[in-house]
Amino acid sequence: MKPIKPALEKAIEAGVCVVLVNLLQTAEYADPDITSYIGFDNYIAGQISAYATVDYLGGPGCLGSNKTESPPVDSYLGIDWYKSLYLSKNNIEVAGNVIIIEGVPGSFTSTERLKGFRNVVDKFPNIVIKGIYPGYWNPQKASGITEKILNEYKEDEVDVIWAACNDMAFGVIDILEQNGRLNQERHPDAQGMAVITNDGTPKSLKMIEQGRLVAETWHGFPEWGWHGVEFATKTAQGQSVPVSHDIVPRIEFSGNITQFFPYPKL
Repeated sequence: MKPIKPALEKAIEAGVCVVLVNLLQTAEYADPDITSYIGFDNYIAGQISAYATVDYLGGPGCLGSNKTESPPVDSYLGIDWYKSLYLSKNNIEVAGNVIIIEGVPGSFTSTERLKGFRNVVDKFPNIVIKGIYPGYWNPQKASGITEKILNEYKEDEVDVIWAACNDMAFGVIDILEQNGRLNQERHPDAQGMAVITNDGTPKSLKMIEQGRLVAETWHGFPEWGWHGVEFATKTAQGQSVPVSHDIVPRIEFSGNITQFFPYPKL
């Protein structure tokens, strides 16, 4: 937000209401004159993708071959759902090998997602992080990383690639498919590598439907626009709006795809 802060300050001084989208209010970005913040917590988004990875590799949940839950299609499979599920289970043993492709190293978004992911996965000692690569949110860079992974690791040495955004996941999937190394069976015992990611776009949702992507953490892009316009309109009419609106990241997978695609149910 720092590059645009001077422009925001001028707008506020001129009496213009400011609705900030894609960022929740934090100590670093707090501004008492922002009318409303609409966004999500990137740390939590990373945690949710990590829980999905553990779930897929054999932990409790609704992914992979060890499905223990059948949540209603309209359930919010977010951080509260996964935490509650895992707190109720004892002696969870999960094993697997994971590659991480993060965004821009050291940036706020990439750092928070990576920290959230590691916070969960590191609690399972038999899940091994084989490598962390910077993909810079770029599909071409992610493709190059995937080619390197295929050259360095044998067929059964990597189970999951977590790409921290779906543009990078597209690059990963493209190379895996070209080389016959994409696991589309939705369980870790099958040959190839599975892909989990973050964002939620028509393209990635279609890939989940096709079995090319195991799961994705929804960041609510349609909701950004919907609530952004809603809050700006209400403010202009003198109505009250929340200071902060959390999109609530949650998992999309084959069992709840209708909640997100082709028409998001906001």
